[in-house]
Amino acid sequence: MSPQPPTRFFINGDEFRHGTLSATEEFHCVRRVAPVVKNTGALVTALAAKDGEVDGAERIAGVIEGSAPLFQAFSDLSEEDSDYVIARCLGATEMLDGETWLPTWDREIQAPALPNLRMIHVLRICYAVLRDAISVFFSDAVSSLTDLGLLRRATTP
Repeated sequence: MSPQPPTRFFINGDEFRHGTLSATEEFHCVRRVAPVVKNTGALVTALAAKDGEVDGAERIAGVIEGSAPLFQAFSDLSEEDSDYVIARCLGATEMLDGETWLPTWDREIQAPALPNLRMIHVLRICYAVLRDAISVFFSDAVSSLTDLGLLRRATTP
């Protein structure tokens, strides 16, 4: 099986690319962030409120209320779990500096390699690296459960 080409993405105008994690790394990262993923629903619902349906203050209040479970899930992650996920995701990522790709993780000192990386970068890098693993996992899980007869196939009217 040949390796997939790196996936490119942008954060605040900076270009990044990431490779794939090993199957074991994907598993351990996904299981660690599962509570965070589970608790994004309320925030997504709050963010999806249409401007015409609620006024600005109600929308902000809804986003704050919807954020609570997500922030709780982040606070419940152990430091060890957080460090594991961050190290694997940043370890698979590089940032474009002019014409040179720079690693975003220093394996020797086990810390971000670029001093200008902020938490928003780290979270979005982790999201970019894990997005494919999580979506493929759930897509394949649903297909497998359907094939086993544990879920009914969707039917169109």
